[in-house]
Amino acid sequence: LRIVDFQYDEFIGKSITSDFSMQKDADKYSMNIDRFRLSQEEGNIEVAGKVSFNEKISLETSDSNLNVSFSNTNLKEMFKLIKLKMDIDGKIISVPIINVTGKLSSPVISGDVLLQDTKIGTILLGDLRGKLDYKENNLILSKMEYKDRFNNNLIFDKAAFNFKKDFVESDLSCSADFENIFGLKVNTNIEHKGRIIYGDNPYIEGKNVLKDMKMNEYKLGDVRFFVRFEKDELKFTEDTSTDASSAFGKIVIKPDSTVFDKLKITVRRKGSLAFDGVLSGKSNLNIDIRNTDIQLVLRYFNLDFNFGLLVLKLF
Repeated sequence: LRIVDFQYDEFIGKSITSDFSMQKDADKYSMNIDRFRLSQEEGNIEVAGKVSFNEKISLETSDSNLNVSFSNTNLKEMFKLIKLKMDIDGKIISVPIINVTGKLSSPVISGDVLLQDTKIGTILLGDLRGKLDYKENNLILSKMEYKDRFNNNLIFDKAAFNFKKDFVESDLSCSADFENIFGLKVNTNIEHKGRIIYGDNPYIEGKNVLKDMKMNEYKLGDVRFFVRFEKDELKFTEDTSTDASSAFGKIVIKPDSTVFDKLKITVRRKGSLAFDGVLSGKSNLNIDIRNTDIQLVLRYFNLDFNFGLLVLKLF
């Protein structure tokens, strides 16, 4: 069987090629799939295995054992196929096979996966590799690693997602080794609890803790804040429930520039750093370092002089 140039809702496929057989045994129907191939303009999905149905053919009565593989499959198009509105893009490559068992209406999914050139909106993130396990609306990603083009790395201890009707609950923890975040080297352990809202106006929000954070080896301690990520805008709100360091303000990330809108990082007992302006090929960025520990200022500019606890005040 071969079907070309087809459309399902907003998903547009190049072709479907399948080789399968059906048989009926007593009250059970069985489908043996030697090969099912769904091709896009770029990339494809292949499925092989067996699906049986008790009494009648439906997703609810199915019992499956399928192996699924991807080759440069477009992630954004896959979201269209399952009618999930999320502004996330990239290429899916499975290593080596994803296994699907149980009822097709509520499948159990496991396997290794690699996402390449992952983007949220217009922001290029990088590559994501790990093992996935999905069951009863809960997705667990383990042994997960992230790396971007600036050699920034995340190694996840936990990445759990619970799918609700209109949003996804997220619970993440990871160690971060950033070689280049706006020119800074940052090391920390990140904890995030929040939710992902999908639909016509998707966004991500949650509570974040950056534990034992170091910036260019300067120890900032714990930094706690709330963040909301919508389209290309990161909005930070202080966590006033503790006396830890915090952040508030906005960052707007564009393909060729980063706009800081009154972003302020308050460091407990050591002052603050405030940023306002544009960082790009033609930067115009103001950095306010008044009443700030000079060691923090020197470390920000990657300098190292022993000035003790001298405080720098610029007006």
